[in-house]
Amino acid sequence: MSFRKSTNHMVVKPRSPTSCIFIPWNWPFKMHLSGGIIISSLCCNNGKSIYTSSFTLNNSNPMDLLSVINVPEDDKLKITFDYRYNDLPSRSFNLIRQKDEPLGQSLSRLRANISKYISKNNKKKRRKLKKANANEGAQEKSDLDEEEEEIEISVWRENIKVLESISNIEAWITGSSLRIDSCSYNIIVNIPTITKLSIPTNLMVGFPVYLQIEYLFTDVTQCDFSWYKDIKTSCSSDQQSDSNRKVCDLEESVAWQKLSSSNNNICDVVYTPNIDDLGHKLKVVCVPHDTERGINGKEVLAQSTAVVDPGPGQCPFQTRHLYTKDLTEDGCFRVVTYNLLADYYADSDYSRTVLYPYCPPYALSIDYRKQLILKELAGYNADLICLQEVDKKVFENDLLPALSLLGFDGVLRTKAGQVPEGCATFFRKSKFKMVDQHDIFIMETIQTDPRFEDILQLLKSNEELQQRTLNRQTTLQLIVLESLEKSGYFLCAANIHLYFHPTAKSIRLLQTAVCMKQIESLMKMYKDQGKEITFTFCGDFNSSPEFGVHQFLTTGYIPADFQEWKADGNPDGVETGIPLSHSFNLSNGCGSPEYTNYVGGFHAQLDYIYHDPKMLEVLEVVPSPEHKEVTLYTALPNVVFPSDHIAQICAFRWR
Repeated sequence: MSFRKSTNHMVVKPRSPTSCIFIPWNWPFKMHLSGGIIISSLCCNNGKSIYTSSFTLNNSNPMDLLSVINVPEDDKLKITFDYRYNDLPSRSFNLIRQKDEPLGQSLSRLRANISKYISKNNKKKRRKLKKANANEGAQEKSDLDEEEEEIEISVWRENIKVLESISNIEAWITGSSLRIDSCSYNIIVNIPTITKLSIPTNLMVGFPVYLQIEYLFTDVTQCDFSWYKDIKTSCSSDQQSDSNRKVCDLEESVAWQKLSSSNNNICDVVYTPNIDDLGHKLKVVCVPHDTERGINGKEVLAQSTAVVDPGPGQCPFQTRHLYTKDLTEDGCFRVVTYNLLADYYADSDYSRTVLYPYCPPYALSIDYRKQLILKELAGYNADLICLQEVDKKVFENDLLPALSLLGFDGVLRTKAGQVPEGCATFFRKSKFKMVDQHDIFIMETIQTDPRFEDILQLLKSNEELQQRTLNRQTTLQLIVLESLEKSGYFLCAANIHLYFHPTAKSIRLLQTAVCMKQIESLMKMYKDQGKEITFTFCGDFNSSPEFGVHQFLTTGYIPADFQEWKADGNPDGVETGIPLSHSFNLSNGCGSPEYTNYVGGFHAQLDYIYHDPKMLEVLEVVPSPEHKEVTLYTALPNVVFPSDHIAQICAFRWR
């Protein structure tokens, strides 16, 4: 690219024989060249921006940049750049080549791909020329034939041509350049790259939009995000030149108005639509950076497929947020347990007509409910979140991406078999580091672990009990977290969703006994290593405080003649049970709310945050919603409650 200065404008002349760009000297712009100048914007005389992002390391244009992704654990390089030949449409070229392959083989493949691109486009031009003017077709064809001469491709370093016999890993390095005829591309290895950027399909006023974003060699804290909403109009030339406010797409007759951030404590990666955005589509532009190396990556944009819809207004969980406005202090952590009501169960005619007939179908849809769930979870400012009935698709596409932006990491453990839902545990990365994971499938553990021989023998005494117990897909999720604030302290976070059936009290007792034995073993292993460790046991236990599960967990013992072992017409019952015990006296951190599950015809306390009070002191308990809020729309779920359960929240301090 060359430059020529005239009286009132500058001519930027590209290397390839395309048209010149006239830039008035009074138009602000910056450019990075070998002399240290930076480009930030180039505009044509009609005001339309032709260059919107800058690259350092002597890159004067996105068309002059070649990106190489070199990940140590991968044996291949990924090479990407945009190429335009004369006035042909620009095309992105991507090569994935072995690191130890000779450079010459990669260049041969690239030469073939470019030749194919030129030949294909020239054939289209010939057909158009022949149709437009048959008399001039022969001459035009001859010109095009001349354009299809063999392409010269080589890699250079410090003005010395690199030998084609050396390996790709030696050739494609930062500071080298790829030359294609007269065009030159600066090679940058591991440039910050956005590999995925998308906006959720459902958008509502007042509910944060969490991007689905994946990246390499950067993170969200080093990325710039700009949000826009569409303004359907026919853009005049005056509107187009207002570059600070709008970016016009003339073909779609859509202008994009830049939006200001509506978030007080969340970076611009998250945007919360307001009433002025109702009925508009959203667009986000992301520019990744590597601040340490001073490298800016290529900007990427994403556009919503749907417009912003009205929201439900104020939700009861927002009142609960008043108790959790601040993050916890050092040495403390806040815990949430919440059964989300999996879409796997909610998305059925039976759920819509029998289980939850009072809930409008749109409010039972996961696309609607997940917006409420994300806003609710974000507002609790928790440090440990234990969720049940989490759809695999919701975890991967919504919960993990959104909560990652808020500083969490998380893991999912689906149930045994082909059930696509399970338990998910998230932890705040500034508070904890995950160091271990000991999940178990309870059915499999009973049958294979000698510690549970007594339970296996009990099951064999009642075929019905054996079949119902061993056919359950229940999984205990068990992770070990190291405190990043209290040196040498560890937290075992257990997460469970016990079998739900009303007549399955003995099955739930056995499942709980297996869980506690696993937790005890893990605690002993860490204590034997001289480490301070305690645990929380969260979940939907499907058992009220008056039944055996709660008694077992809080007293540490169930006798062999316990009432819930008895048959009494229950097909799961046995004449004589077995004694169950553990070495802890646990408490529920949230006390005794009247209910945590409220559906038509049933309500009870089913959800708990069990802990050892010898190690953890309860600091705060977030009160339940008022009963009139729960019953305003008959029962749960409804338009303002996304689940049939109510989240339980409390905070602890290490003793």
